[in-house]
Amino acid sequence: MAQGAETNGSERRGSLTEAELRGRIAAGSRAGADYLALAKLLKTTLRFEEAAEIYKQGLRHDVSTAEKARLAWELGALLDKVMCRTEEAATLAEEALGLLTDEPDTADSELLRGLSHSLLAHALWFRDEQAGASAAREAIRLLEQLISTHREHPDIGSAFVEIAWAHTSLGHHHRAIELCREHLRAEQDPGYRLQSLITMAEALRNIGRLREAEDTLTQALECSHADPLTRPLLYVTQGLIRQGMQQPASALESFERALHALRDHPLEVRDQEILKTIYGNLAELHYANANLREAIGALKQLLIQYNDDGEDRHRILNWLGTCQATIGAAGEARRCFEEVLASPLVNDVEKTEAKDGLTRLTRPKGRM
Repeated sequence: MAQGAETNGSERRGSLTEAELRGRIAAGSRAGADYLALAKLLKTTLRFEEAAEIYKQGLRHDVSTAEKARLAWELGALLDKVMCRTEEAATLAEEALGLLTDEPDTADSELLRGLSHSLLAHALWFRDEQAGASAAREAIRLLEQLISTHREHPDIGSAFVEIAWAHTSLGHHHRAIELCREHLRAEQDPGYRLQSLITMAEALRNIGRLREAEDTLTQALECSHADPLTRPLLYVTQGLIRQGMQQPASALESFERALHALRDHPLEVRDQEILKTIYGNLAELHYANANLREAIGALKQLLIQYNDDGEDRHRILNWLGTCQATIGAAGEARRCFEEVLASPLVNDVEKTEAKDGLTRLTRPKGRM
C-alpha cells in the first residue's frame, strides 16, 4: 500500500531517518506506522530480508488490529512478489483477512480486504487455481466497489492495479484493458503506472492485439527504473509477444534478457514459474532453429524446475531424449527414456513415446 494512505502522523514518520526509526522500535514502540515506515525505507534500498524482519517484529508487538493486518499484508506482498515465498504469503494474506473480520467498514479497511484477497489469489494461483480464482473474484468485488464509492482515496492506484491483474488472471482481458487505460489517464505515481502498463500489455497479448501489446510493453520497459525487479517479467512478456508476431530471433533475445535480469535479482531468488516460461521458450526456439545443443541446455534447466514426477516432467524427458539421440548421445537419451518408463505415474502417450525412443536407439543405422 502506498504511503499516501497513511495518517498525518505516519507521513511525519516518513521523514525520520533509519536510525531514528530503529531507536523508536528498540524502545518498544507500539505504533505500527514505525515498523511500516522503516520497512518501506529498507525496501527502497533493496534490503528485503531486513524489511521482512521488521514486519515480523511489528507483528509480534502490541500494535492495533488494523495496523497488524496491514503489517501482515505488506509482509505477504513482499514474500510473494519479491522473495518467491508463496506459501508463507498465502498464510499472511489469510491472517490479514482474519484480523480485519471485526474491523469497521471504512474505505481503508475495505481497500486492505481487497488487497489481501488479491495477494491470496497471487499466492495460490499456481498451486490451487480454483482457490486462486475464487480469491481473485472476491478482490474484484471489493475493489470495484471501492473505486465506485471512494475514487478520491489517496491509495486508489493500488486498487486499480490489483483489479486489473485479477481480471486478466480470470480471462476478462477487455475489462482489464479498460481499467488500465482509465488508471493511466489519472495516475502520476511511476510505480503504479508501470504495473498498469505490464497488465495492459499482457491483456492485449492475450486477445491477439500484438502490435498494441508491443507498444505498451516498450513504454513499460522505458519506465522500469521505477521497479527494476519487474524486468524479468517485462522481457518474458516481450518474448511471448514477439513469438506471436513470428519474430523468433527477437523473441530469443528477449528470453535471454529475461534470464540475465533474473540473475541480477538482489536475493538470487528462483522464481520457478518464470524460469519454466523462459527455459521452455528458449528450448522451443533453439529446437525450431535446429540448434540442438542449445535446446538440450535449455531443456536440462527446464527439467530442474519440475521436481515432481508427473506428465510435464515426462514430456520434457522425452523431448530431451529425442534431442540427445539426434546428436548421437545415445547413453544420455536412453537414461531419459528409461526414467519415463520407470515412473508409476506415466500416462500412455508419454509411455509410448519413450518406448519408441528406445526402439529407435536400438535400430541399426540406416534402417527406418
